[in-house]
Amino acid sequence: MKRFSFLVLSLVILGLSSCAPRAAIENNVQPSIFSLKVVGNTLNIQGRYFDDGMSGQAQDSYVIIGGDVNGFGGVTVKPTSWSGRRIKVTVPDGAQSGFVFVVVKGIRSNGLPANIQ
Repeated sequence: MKRFSFLVLSLVILGLSSCAPRAAIENNVQPSIFSLKVVGNTLNIQGRYFDDGMSGQAQDSYVIIGGDVNGFGGVTVKPTSWSGRRIKVTVPDGAQSGFVFVVVKGIRSNGLPANIQ
């Protein structure tokens, strides 16, 4: 009888432990822009957590130029150069002054105002 109750208790504990949530580690750090500098028709963006250079090739990674304070509107631009701390984009004709945002794998950065002329 003791063996049977031990076996039943073991099966119950095993069954309950399989339903317990498991810890999942995610690295969703928000990218941050520190400074913007316009040189000719190139916008240099410095910041952190821009991920690796391959993120610039991803469909869900891009730069928004001339958006409003909430990141809406503006022009979406693919970078010419992308690293973990620096991004360079060519400012398209017709781009307006406003806020600049960096979107890395779908996660939008803080916005910094830029005077694009």
